[in-house]
Amino acid sequence: MTKDRVLIIDDARTTRTHLQLMLSAQYDCVAADNAEAGLALARTLAPPPRAILMDVQMPGLSGIEALQQLKADESLKTIPVVMVTSRGEEETLAVCQAAGCDGYVTKPVQTSELFMVLRSLLRAAR
Repeated sequence: MTKDRVLIIDDARTTRTHLQLMLSAQYDCVAADNAEAGLALARTLAPPPRAILMDVQMPGLSGIEALQQLKADESLKTIPVVMVTSRGEEETLAVCQAAGCDGYVTKPVQTSELFMVLRSLLRAAR
């Protein structure tokens, strides 16, 4: 049985590495260090990612802007996107939800919370 692919988009190498280590036993993880590269991977990976974990604050294209582009793209809009951020304020959550995020976790990411969110989204997307 093949593992579901998860695309991790975060400009912080430590966060990307931490998420990959957390998830790699159960998921096929692919990572990008900025939103532009992440969007390109989402469009070209074969098979495409089953879920995307994306940082909110990144230099250049922000996670919110990238999320809006993903949800506007007919071929990508059904991929669940979980926003990962150190900003846990209600305002940030509301902005992410308005942009179309499917889930939201705060840093430092708790393993149990991340697995619960991913399993729920992947089960719903089947």
